[in-house]
Amino acid sequence: MADLDQLRKLLLEKERSRLEAIEDQLGDRERRTAELSEILPDSIDRLKQDQRLQNSLDQPLTRGIQTIISRNPKAFAGMFYPVLGPAIRRAVAEALKGLLENINRTMEYGFSIRSWRWRIESWRTGVPFNQIVLKHTLAYSVDEVFLIQRHSGHLIARVAREPTAVLDKDAMAALLTAIQHFIQESFDYDDDHPVRSIEVSEQTLWIIPGVEAVLVAVIQGTVGREARQLLQEQLELLHLQHEQALQDIDLSRSRQQEIEHTLRNCLLRKELAEASKNSLKTMLIRLAVLVVILLGVVGWLAWRWWSLDSIRDQLTAGLDQQPGWIVLDDSLGRNQVQIRALRDPYAISTAELLAQHNIDSRYVNFEVQAYQSLDPALTLQRLSDAIGVEQQYLQLQAPDSLDPGLTESTLLTVSRPVKRSAWLDLISLSRTFGIQIDNAPNLDIGYLMRILAVPDEVQLYWRGDVLVVEGKVDPDWRDRLPGRLVEFGIDAIVDDLSASTYEHRVSLFRQRWGDYLLGFSSDDSLTWEGETSLRSFINEASLIRLESPSGRIPYKVILSGLTDGEFDAQVNISLRMARAQFIRQQLLESGFAQDGVEIEPVITHLEENNIRAVRITLESTDSGSDES
Repeated sequence: MADLDQLRKLLLEKERSRLEAIEDQLGDRERRTAELSEILPDSIDRLKQDQRLQNSLDQPLTRGIQTIISRNPKAFAGMFYPVLGPAIRRAVAEALKGLLENINRTMEYGFSIRSWRWRIESWRTGVPFNQIVLKHTLAYSVDEVFLIQRHSGHLIARVAREPTAVLDKDAMAALLTAIQHFIQESFDYDDDHPVRSIEVSEQTLWIIPGVEAVLVAVIQGTVGREARQLLQEQLELLHLQHEQALQDIDLSRSRQQEIEHTLRNCLLRKELAEASKNSLKTMLIRLAVLVVILLGVVGWLAWRWWSLDSIRDQLTAGLDQQPGWIVLDDSLGRNQVQIRALRDPYAISTAELLAQHNIDSRYVNFEVQAYQSLDPALTLQRLSDAIGVEQQYLQLQAPDSLDPGLTESTLLTVSRPVKRSAWLDLISLSRTFGIQIDNAPNLDIGYLMRILAVPDEVQLYWRGDVLVVEGKVDPDWRDRLPGRLVEFGIDAIVDDLSASTYEHRVSLFRQRWGDYLLGFSSDDSLTWEGETSLRSFINEASLIRLESPSGRIPYKVILSGLTDGEFDAQVNISLRMARAQFIRQQLLESGFAQDGVEIEPVITHLEENNIRAVRITLESTDSGSDES
C-alpha cells in the first residue's frame, strides 16, 4: 500500500500541484480582476472587428441601458448634465441669434418699395415674408472647405470652388489648429468653447467643430446662420459615414475621394436677385420717399399752425365786438388756442361764442375771470333783474353820442309805473353805476300829500309797497288816488283804513305786523325803509288803541334781534340785544307801556339769519294789562 502511494505521488505530483495552483488562482478574486483588466482591452479591440459579435450585443446592451434609465432617470440626467447643458445653451443661443438677424433684416426692408414687391410675392406663393427677405437679401459664397482632424491637426481633405493653389495644405491645417489652441489657452477656453469664426481681410473663416474632425469654411460676402446649420449637418453626415476614416492619418485614395465628394456639398452660394446697378436707383427712391414724408409733415404742421392762428384771429375779433369781454392775452399752444380774458356774467358764454363762429371747443382753452362791465346793454339787463322790471321798459341815454359807455350824465328812463321798493332799489343801483334817473318820483310822504292835495284830516304813510290812508276820506278822492299815483310813475296798492271796521283793522294789523322785519344798515342804524315802517307801526297801533272799547290793543309786542353772522358768536349776541333794545326804547317813547313790549332772550347756539334786522312778533293777550 505504501508502494502504491509512493507510485501515485511520483506520477501525479506535478498535475496535483498545477491543479492546486489553478484552484488558488480561481479563488483569488483580486488576482482574477487584475488578469481580466489586462486582457479586456484586447477583447474590446476584437469586438470592433467582429461585426457578428457587435450585432449580437447590440440588442441586450440597448435594452439594459433603457432599463437602467427607466429605473433611475435622475442619475442619468446628472451624468449627462455637464455635456447636454452647454450643448442646449449653445443651440438656443444660435437660434436666438438667427431670429434677431431675421428681425433686423425684416425691419431694414420693411418700408421700401422692394419690400412691398416681396410682400406680394409672399402672398402669391404662400411663403412667409421673412423667408422671402432672406431669399432676396443674402449674397455669399463658400469658396473653400477644409476637413482637419481635431486632435492631431492633420488635414484630411480639402475642396475648393475654383482650382486655387494652396502652398502647403498641411501647413494651412496646422496654422488653423495653432490659432485655435492659442485662443483657447490665452482666454482660458476649453474644447467645448472653440473659436467659431476668424475675419481675414474680406473673407470669413467659419470653424465648425465635430467629435473627430473640424470643418473650416472660407466664405466671401454676408452669410446667414442657416448656412452654418447646413455645414453642421454635412459635418455630422461625414462622422456618420466615415467615422473610422476620420481617425486614420493615412487614408486610401478611394476613401479620400468619398470624403471630398461629401465636402463638395459644403460649397454653398447665394446671390442677390437684384443687380448692384439698382442700388443707386433704390437709394434715390428712398430719398424721394423720405423727402415727400418730410414735406408732408412740415406741410401738416404749417397747416395746423395756420388753422390755429385763424381760430385765434377769429376769436379775438369776435370777442372785441362782444360786450362784457376783455381779452387779456391770446397765444398758440401745442394743440389749442389759449385765451385769457375777463367776462361779465351777463355777457355771451364761451359755448355760445364758439357755436356762433362754428369752432370746435377742443381747439380752444379759455381762462376766464369774472368782472362787472359798464356796457349799457348789460347794465340794463343787470338793472332789470335787480328791480324785477322788464328790460323793454328801461332805457339808457348818453348826451354825448361819441361815448357809448356809462358816465355821470347818463340818464336812465323808466317808461312804466314801478313799485316803491323797486324805485328804492333802482335809486340805490343808479348811485352804484354813477348814472341818473331822469323821471324818478319823489316818494316822500310830505311831497305826496302836497301834490295829491290830501285833506288835513287824512294821513298817509308807506308800509312796504302799500300806501296806507288814515282818517275820514272822501270816496271820490280815494277812488282817484291810484290813478294819480300812476301819473307819477308809482305802482302802489292803496289801503284805506277809514273804510274798515275796528275788527277788520285789528285783523289787518296782525297780518301786517305779526312777523315783520325792521332792517338795519351797516352802521347799525335803522335803514330809511326801517324808519318809515317803524313810524307806520306806531301810528297804526295808536289808532287801534284809541278806537278799542277798552282803550288797549289786544297784543303784546315781542322783539327779536337778528345778525348776519359777520362777527363771532359773542359779538353777535351783543348786537342782537342792542338792536332789540333800541326798538323797544323807541316804542316806549312813543307811548307803549313797559309791560307791553318784551325782548326775546338770546339763545347762544342759535344759527345766524344772514340779515341785520329786528323781528316784530305779536302775541295775543286775554287781559287788558298789555296796552300801549
